[in-house]
Order: sequence, then C-alpha cells, then structure tokens
Amino acid sequence: MGCARSNLQSPIPNLNPGATMTTLILDVAAACAALKLDPRARGLQIIDADALARRHFPHLDPDQPALIARVSSRATARACQRALGILYPRDHPITRVDAAGTRAPKIATQALAQAERAAKFTRQTMWYVPPRAQPGGLSALGEVVAHLRAPEGCPWDRAQTHQSLRKDFLEECYEVLETLDANDIPHLREELGDLLLHIFLQAQIASESGEFLLTDVIADVAAKLARRHPHVFGDAQVNGTDEIIANWERIKRAEKNGAPEHSPIPRALPALARAQKIAKRGKIAATPRDVQIAVAKLTRAKNRGQAFGEALFALTAFAAAQGIDAESALRSVAAKRIGATKNRIR
Repeated sequence: MGCARSNLQSPIPNLNPGATMTTLILDVAAACAALKLDPRARGLQIIDADALARRHFPHLDPDQPALIARVSSRATARACQRALGILYPRDHPITRVDAAGTRAPKIATQALAQAERAAKFTRQTMWYVPPRAQPGGLSALGEVVAHLRAPEGCPWDRAQTHQSLRKDFLEECYEVLETLDANDIPHLREELGDLLLHIFLQAQIASESGEFLLTDVIADVAAKLARRHPHVFGDAQVNGTDEIIANWERIKRAEKNGAPEHSPIPRALPALARAQKIAKRGKIAATPRDVQIAVAKLTRAKNRGQAFGEALFALTAFAAAQGIDAESALRSVAAKRIGATKNRIR
C-alpha cells in the first residue's frame, strides 16, 4: 500500500495474525479510496486506535496525515481524542469514515473536540487526521534550524558556536522566568519557543561537529527520567514525596559511580540562588537574630561590601530555612516596584 509508517499493535479477537493484518489492510485501502487519498503522495501514518489510546503522548508527526484505525468504542474514541489533543488544536478537523468498503461509505468531518460524540462506533470506524495547518512537529523546527546552518543558509547562524550563543541562551532563560513571574501565558508560549530554538541550535552545532545528536539528548533524558522514577516505570513502592526524592538522589549517585551526593553548584547561577543552594547544602541555618546582627554590622564595618554580602547571605539562609525561594521573592518584589514606578511616571 506504500504507507510511510505503521504502528499496528492491537489484534482483532478470534482471528489469526495473518487474517488480522489482511483485514486491516483492506479496511485501510477502502478508507483511502473513500477519502480519495493516495497514501504514497505524502507519508500516511497508520495508527491503531487501541495503541494510541494507551499513549500518554501520541506517537505521531502532526505535520503528516494520519489514519486512526479501529476506533471501536466511545471509550477508545475519548482516549484517542485526549491523546490527539496534545498535538492538535481543539478545532482541528477529524474526518470519520464508516462502511468504507461498501457502495455508500459514511463520511463526516467535525472538530477534534467533538470527535467522540458520535452515536455509534465499530471495528470499521476510522478517523482521518490531516496535517496541522501550520507545521508544529519537532521536525519542522529541526528543518528550519538545519537550513539556517546549511551552506546556503544564514551567515550569522552559520557563524555561531556553543559559546557564542551562551549569553543569548541565558537571556532567553530569564525571559521565560519573567513570563512565569507575571503569569503571562500568551508570552510564555513565545518565550518557550525562543528557548527551544536555542536547544535545537546547540544540538545542531553538536551534530555538525560529531559531538552528539538531538535524538541523543532526547533519548538520554527520557531514559534518565524512567530510571529515576522506578515507582512509575518499575515496581518500586514509595510512601510520600520525601522517599521519592531520596530514591532520586540514591539512583543519581549510583549512575555517577559513587560521585558526591550533590553535583557542583553552578557558578553561573544568580548570586542569591547560588548562596541559597550553598546554605542548603551546608545545612547553614539562620535565625531572625542572625539577620539582625548581620544588618547591624553594616553601619560600623570597615569593609561594608563584605558586611553587606554577609547580611544578604544570612537573609538567604533564613529564607531557605523557611522554605522561601530568595531569588523568586526578590524578583517578585522588583517587578512590583517597577510597576509602581511606571504608575507614578504616568
């Protein structure tokens, strides 16, 4: 049939595997004919509905057409709708095909949000999912970045290195934090895109240099998350988040062959965040009295800069003991002060 991808995992009961595949191929061919689709024209993905329904994240490229086979029940349809909703907007068109192999196939198109509301589902019910109107798969961004770095691409992008992008990368991280602090969800979408661009750029540069691939990055972090969550992906039993964190640290140490309990504190962290991590790691406690003493020294200290640093460290240690993120707290107050200043200027 020439389909680009096949993820057929759910056999039809009471049929041998050969009959199952033959039946499915005939159903898919009939659906393609009813929809006037040429599966060879653009890589048609054929996905079994039961397999899709079991996924927490759909194994689909949203920039390629897909045919969801055997949407046999409302429960399966609802689960498929949920999975598809991770990659496609609520108003994305879904075309349902029934009785595809007959003289009068039934074809109806509705929005993804209403796709599971049909009166009846059978083993012959199929959903056709067209590509997104605007490309949104990881390969779409990968193609743009690789093109920018290609010989016929952009001279500026081609000249970049891991280190030359460092400053802009850090700024994009801060811009993401700023949108989170402001609870500005529309701008969060934009800033996450800018941050993702930098991740793709770094991976593309590494790929060109033979250092590692973007797929290596994804494979490594996916495997690490699975290893460090044995209570989810294995058979470990845990009681509460404290035990989860303890397991995480134990597994992390084992992965690093008995390396120190904690990884080094990054020097590039903002000063408050770094000081707070040092206080936590060193179990340096601070009381309100400690803070008062440190502040009192400011007026009589010969090295007032050093005294000011000691006072700040005492404050961050006290914040850590109280479960307060000192960096976020100061950023929040600074943002409010900026807002108040703007109002006064107006």
